[in-house]
Amino acid sequence: MKKIRKFLFNGLLVVIKIFVLGLLLALVLRVFLFSSFHIPSDSMAPAILAGDYIIVNKQIPGPRVYKNFKFRKGGEIETRRFKGIRAVKRNDVLVFNFPYTSDWNKIRMDIGVNYLKRCIALPGDTFSIENGIYIVKGITDKLGHYEREVELSQKADSL
Repeated sequence: MKKIRKFLFNGLLVVIKIFVLGLLLALVLRVFLFSSFHIPSDSMAPAILAGDYIIVNKQIPGPRVYKNFKFRKGGEIETRRFKGIRAVKRNDVLVFNFPYTSDWNKIRMDIGVNYLKRCIALPGDTFSIENGIYIVKGITDKLGHYEREVELSQKADSL
């Protein structure tokens, strides 16, 4: 009987260790490597539809971690972004928190609201929209969802 109890106890310890290690591995993967997001709107249609789930590679911009958790009590959000594997490029799809301002001196973010958009222009670019087509000065590549831009450019103005 004693041997059976010891065997069951050791087996339970192994199961608990595997469970804890699995949770730690999942946490590390979620914080530093990738995250999943549910898409609430059709703003990226037809490429990404409302209701889709996507997995985001956090290694491109670099993972972002919280310096503190004061924001849970209404405090300021402080984060640190680790170095990524490359810079964001045109036509990359980005997930970011909703930016807002409570005064004109500072932009804050709402960590409860995520946006999903395509990067069309980079800092320093001159961006314009001409007849529904995205234009970045000096760039000849098709930007955004070009077929949708052409489709929209052919519709009559509603004004």
